[in-house]
Amino acid sequence: AYYYAGVYDFNFGSEYVVDRVTGQGSWGDHYNVSGVLSGDEENLDGLTFGFAASDGFDPEKETRNDARTYVGAITLTEYSSTNYIVTVDPGDVTIRPLPVTLTPVSGQSKYYGAADPVLQYKLSTLEPTLPGYTLNGNGEIVGSLSRDSGESAGYYNFNKFGLSSVNYALDVSINSLISFRIMPLPITIVPGNTEIYFGATFVSPSVDNGFSFTAKIDPAYASDVAQQDNALVSELAGTNTLTISFRTSAAQGSAAGEYSVTTDKCFATDENGININNFTFDLSAKGVYTVKRLPVQIAANAVSKQFADVDPGTAYYTATILDGIQ
Repeated sequence: AYYYAGVYDFNFGSEYVVDRVTGQGSWGDHYNVSGVLSGDEENLDGLTFGFAASDGFDPEKETRNDARTYVGAITLTEYSSTNYIVTVDPGDVTIRPLPVTLTPVSGQSKYYGAADPVLQYKLSTLEPTLPGYTLNGNGEIVGSLSRDSGESAGYYNFNKFGLSSVNYALDVSINSLISFRIMPLPITIVPGNTEIYFGATFVSPSVDNGFSFTAKIDPAYASDVAQQDNALVSELAGTNTLTISFRTSAAQGSAAGEYSVTTDKCFATDENGININNFTFDLSAKGVYTVKRLPVQIAANAVSKQFADVDPGTAYYTATILDGIQ
């Protein structure tokens, strides 16, 4: 009589193997008998099937064997028969990868220009598993969760391209409400300070005129960069263009005093002149445009007249702007 154990398969981490199911149990559906006289099946009893250390299959590891097909790993281990000599043709055991769904954790993000964080996810399966079995408890998943490519501000779907597993059939739960966000980088524009003397030619506060300003990045938004200054903003802008202008209430002929300088507008455009949303600008900071009092030297003039004459028409003093003052 020949007992063909056949092919038995189960999921990696499943519960079907835990008790070494015998031919009297659920494994009875997984073997065929040939060569037995009709009606004589009752003379075959005590059939026990089990695993064999074949093709790299380790019976002691139970469900911890990697997911693949093991040739000849299931066989007849015990039997008794009065009338038959039993020959066994071992069967194959196929461990299927366990279907596992990765659900990205919601709320993952970064600011424009920063490096991606390690993307987090949760695991779940609808298949039955052994009591106490922990998904990825032995590092079955290799690599990291990925997202769609792109570095501009916006939303990006997650994907599994950075992940692999021998024992899991991985699927990523795509949900439009759960995505990775690149947030616009907040930049504070701080106008510089400038000064002129009263009466000097008024120079409007503009970049073209050499007016200075500082573009500050709060370290809380870019903790992985060493600089928080104009150079970094220029680097982040790349081929983009930052357009910025300022205004002040000072003008030609304004009296000596301090006048505030505010940022009138600031925006970024790409190489085609189209506005981009990689930055948000805080324009609340103010600079100072100072019109300084003009230093003048007063020198008395030598003037005389005869008694009872009217005063001469010449000036009594001469006012001179000090050297170096413009």
